[in-house]
Amino acid sequence: MKTKLNTLLQYVGIVALIILFMSANKYSPKYSLYQIKVWELKANEGYEPWWYPDGNGHSIGFGWNDCAGKRRHEIRKYTKDGKVTYDEATEITLNEIQKYGTLNSDPWKNTALQLYSYNCGLTKSGARLGKCCGGRWMCGSRNLDIRKSHSRRRKFELALWNKDFDYIYKETEKNQRKISQHIIPKKS
Repeated sequence: MKTKLNTLLQYVGIVALIILFMSANKYSPKYSLYQIKVWELKANEGYEPWWYPDGNGHSIGFGWNDCAGKRRHEIRKYTKDGKVTYDEATEITLNEIQKYGTLNSDPWKNTALQLYSYNCGLTKSGARLGKCCGGRWMCGSRNLDIRKSHSRRRKFELALWNKDFDYIYKETEKNQRKISQHIIPKKS
C-alpha cells in the first residue's frame, strides 16, 4: 500500500511540475509588440512636419532620413508640399520598418532589431545593439542631448532583446505620456 501511495504521490508531483512549467511559459504581454514599437518610435523620434537637418541629410515626420537627398523620391507622394501630416509620417515610418522584413525569428528580438535599424541603419545582428555613434557602449556622440537620447533608446532595445518586461513596460508607459503631452498637441 505504501509503495502505491509513493508512486501516486510521485506521479501527482510530476504532473504538478509539468503544469507549473507550462503555465510559466504562457506570459501574456501588457501591450502588443506593434504598440510598443510604434509608441517607442513616435515618442523618441518626435514629429516634425517639415524637413530638418539630421546627420548627413535631412529628416521629416518621425525621423525618416533622406540620406543626403538620395531617398527623397521614396516619399515624394507625401511631401509634394514640403511637409507631412501626422498620419502620413506614421505611414512613412511603418512602411520603412516593413521593408526590413523579419530580422530575427524571436518577435521580441525582431522588434529590438527593427527599432535599432530605424535609428542606426539596418542590422540583423544583436551584437550591434547597445551602441551607436562610435561608442563602445551606448552612444558615443559628443553632443550630450543626443548621447542621452540615443543611450536611452539603446537600453530599451537591449531590454526588448533580453525580454526585461518590467523595464519595457515602464518605458512604454512613459512613451504613451510623452506622445499625449508633446507629440499629439503638435499634430494639430
